[in-house]
Amino acid sequence: MNQSDIAGKLEHVLRHARQNSPFYRQSYAHLAEDETRLERFPILDHTAFWNANGLENNTVLTGPLLEGVVFKSGGTTGNPKFSPYTREEWRLKTHYMGMGFAKAGVIPGDRVANLFRGGDLYASLLSMGTAMLACSCPVVTYPIGDFIGIEAIVAAIEVHHLTVLAGIPSSLLKVAEYVARTGKAGTLAVRSVLFAGESLYPDQQLLLADVFQGAAIRTLGYASVDGGAIGYADDACGPNEFKPFEEHMVVEIVSDEDHRPVSEVGVPGRILLTNLDRWLMPIVRYPAGDRAEWVTVGTERRFRLLGRSDEGARVGLVTLYIEDLRKVLAPFWQELRLIDFQLHLRHMERKDQLTLRLSSLTSESTRKPFEERIRAQLFVARPELKHAVDAGAVHPVAFEWVGSDGLEVVERTGKLRRVVDERRLGA
Repeated sequence: MNQSDIAGKLEHVLRHARQNSPFYRQSYAHLAEDETRLERFPILDHTAFWNANGLENNTVLTGPLLEGVVFKSGGTTGNPKFSPYTREEWRLKTHYMGMGFAKAGVIPGDRVANLFRGGDLYASLLSMGTAMLACSCPVVTYPIGDFIGIEAIVAAIEVHHLTVLAGIPSSLLKVAEYVARTGKAGTLAVRSVLFAGESLYPDQQLLLADVFQGAAIRTLGYASVDGGAIGYADDACGPNEFKPFEEHMVVEIVSDEDHRPVSEVGVPGRILLTNLDRWLMPIVRYPAGDRAEWVTVGTERRFRLLGRSDEGARVGLVTLYIEDLRKVLAPFWQELRLIDFQLHLRHMERKDQLTLRLSSLTSESTRKPFEERIRAQLFVARPELKHAVDAGAVHPVAFEWVGSDGLEVVERTGKLRRVVDERRLGA
């Protein structure tokens, strides 16, 4: 598909969203009817989008949900977010994911352990399984999942002589740690370890390489439940680098300062997504929640992920949105005389850690007793985080108390950095 055809698809998506979605019609009311320049359309506001995209009185969808599949897309227990696909939209998403799977180094006849998460409207197990079947390279897939005991997972890998392990890093690391502890490394046929869903850090990659000697360790690609299939990694890509699926997704990187699209190499910004194949729930200039920079531009564009943006903080597999944290802290705000808050993300000992940095005017003795209460309310709002902590997938939530000048800001503008990601990708 050439650039003219892609531009035509984009115009069709913009027109369709504007004509058939009350939410987008209102959002674009200030634009001329014949406007087709994507950069002129407003960046989608997460809060407004999901408030309008509920189960009742939905104004985002362009029509009734009559067939297809529905997934859960994060959010608090009191405000769940759901992401519907028609059958054709789902087919196209997994088709592109399958193209990325073929780039990940599988060979004909590979036996692939699908260790992604399933159930409770999670998309991973089903989407990866369907993508594996859509892969141009013939493979056999085994939908094992990550919800059974580690002993059963490793037993399945042994019994079926599986050659490829595919899963999120935390699941793959559990397998590696068990294999190392039980001395089974030399008995397995694993020749490739493929990851997706979260970043694989250098210390984690060293462990996998040490346990699965000689195995290639690569990414399956970059995708999201709401956005779709975003990018793939081929042999030209370095760590955390991807090429966009240009026929399926318009990937923009916008400046932190003026929110305009970045076209230069090496300039960091936020990722925006516009899906060219999503019609029931249009995705137009949707903040992915990630930061990136272009590595190459032109006909073979390639971008490098730099961590999470201010839209949310991803701790392991759990995403915490800023508005969710505001609600958690609201009951304590006056009593603690809070000034503001910031999320710090760190990575150590092969695990992520969330630290709440709270700026308060109260004394240290006053603050300390509140930590457990705040932590408890956070777990009520995001039970997935408690599950991850209890399972040892992430470190316990930590607290840092600072004064009014203890929160990091953007040097040029003085604006508060809501999320400070101290993790280093690809270092």
